[in-house]
Amino acid sequence: MKRLEGGQPPALTDGARPASVAPRGYGRVQRQVWRCFIAFPAKDLSTGDLVAWCYPRTIGKPNRHKWRAIRRAAAKVAVRISRTHTRPGGVIWRARDE
Repeated sequence: MKRLEGGQPPALTDGARPASVAPRGYGRVQRQVWRCFIAFPAKDLSTGDLVAWCYPRTIGKPNRHKWRAIRRAAAKVAVRISRTHTRPGGVIWRARDE
C-alpha cells in the first residue's frame, strides 16, 4: 500500500465506506485517542478524558509516562484548543478536520 508523506496509508474514500479508523502505523494509544474522538465527534476532550478512555483500568492518578503518551498521540490526531485549570486534565483537544 502506498504511504503518504506523513507515514500513514491513504484513507478509504470511495464514497461507500467512511475513511479508515485505524490505519496501519498507528500505535495502540494513538488508535485509542482516535477512537475516542470518533465516539464523541462533537465534543472537545481534555487530556484527562483521553487518559480515562485509553487506560480504563488505571486506578488513581496515572503516572507521567501515560500522560505524555496521550499528549503525543493527541497532538497527531487532534488540535490543541486551550488549557484549563478548573478541570482535571489541563489541555482541551478537538479532532482534526481532515
